[in-house]
Amino acid sequence: MEQPLTPLGEAQAAGLACWWLKHGAQFDEVHSGTLARQVRMEEIVAETFRKAGKPWPERLTLDAFNRIGHLEEERLWSYR
Repeated sequence: MEQPLTPLGEAQAAGLACWWLKHGAQFDEVHSGTLARQVRMEEIVAETFRKAGKPWPERLTLDAFNRIGHLEEERLWSYR
């Protein structure tokens, strides 16, 4: 069953967006899976960038990104 993005996940997405903004990150493309939590994370980051007056490209949504397992997804996002 598909899990929504948790409140903690929403806070982490906003925090990541703020970190990217602070460090001047810019993106030419944005890719996301089609799962609700993946879409919501991208929406939060996009909203944060746009509120800061920074460009954010249209999301390219691909089913292929849904195949990453939950543990693999956690490992990718825990990169420091």
